[in-house]
Amino acid sequence: MAAIPQDLLDRLRTLENQVRELAGRANIRPAMNKVFNGDFTIGEGGRLMVGSQGPDPILWSGWIVPRHPDGSPQRGTFLAREKGGVALALFTGGDSPQDLVLFDTRGYHVVKTTEAGLGRPYLPVPMKASFPGGWDRWPFVSGTAQKTLVTGLFYKQQPQISVAAQASTDTDGTFGEIRVLLDGVAQGSAQPVKFYADEYRFGPFDLPGGHMSEVRVELVGRMTGGTGALRADVIGAWTHEKLT
Repeated sequence: MAAIPQDLLDRLRTLENQVRELAGRANIRPAMNKVFNGDFTIGEGGRLMVGSQGPDPILWSGWIVPRHPDGSPQRGTFLAREKGGVALALFTGGDSPQDLVLFDTRGYHVVKTTEAGLGRPYLPVPMKASFPGGWDRWPFVSGTAQKTLVTGLFYKQQPQISVAAQASTDTDGTFGEIRVLLDGVAQGSAQPVKFYADEYRFGPFDLPGGHMSEVRVELVGRMTGGTGALRADVIGAWTHEKLT
């Protein structure tokens, strides 16, 4: 057998070590699904899509439909729930600027921006009668029959409502009670009123009807004793998330 020079064996061992080192370095390179520095760019017409267990993606960002009225592509973002249904969207259905819309699980717009500012929710504006005087100018009832003192009408967008009022009788030894009605139905318990101007809180109460249906809220009162009158006024009413 021909003799193999020792220096050639050494060179083969060196090459084997270098191959092992290179293979090891390849295995410890950062995964190709990570960006440690710099930007991640998707080119013209591209989209970032995150799949789900269903047929539709839960995140779709980049080129979306519909196109703009002039035929140019629209770029926006849709975020869906795992079981389907859009939860958040940045898009426009026409030639107006894109809106940011938050959807509930039924598909209703619960928060929406427009080019003029906040589109939804509709926000209540507290109102009071403009006249001089104090509690003696509040709406009043002087009989034992229940009568409406203050009423309001609004669109339902949240599940509950709370009401704040002030009330008093106008004669010492005279008593009454006030309560809140929703679409004519009494809510909670009536609160007693005496000859002392005080603040009363009602709710939270569940609102009747469906999304965006009209709801009428009333503060009603009646006398329960004495010969004077019961006076009351609403100082605030607001709808809100479900608290109880």
